[in-house]
Amino acid sequence: MGTSSACDWATIYYAVHENETLLSIYEEELLEYSRYIDDMFGIFLPDPTSEYTYQQQFDEVVKDMPFGQLEWEDIEFG
Repeated sequence: MGTSSACDWATIYYAVHENETLLSIYEEELLEYSRYIDDMFGIFLPDPTSEYTYQQQFDEVVKDMPFGQLEWEDIEFG
């Protein structure tokens, strides 16, 4: 990244997307969501009353994060 403030600007830019799209839509399913620059940690709890499977619900969240070439590692507990 070119300037010393590039990471700050990228963080602010993506924070707008998170607040408007991701967190407002999935606030009940995301028990924990934290990010540092380009690393994200989240705990996703699927809706047990939904007609969709866990994987289908998780894929919906991933679909709403289209920036870049993100790779997702999904660890299912239970």
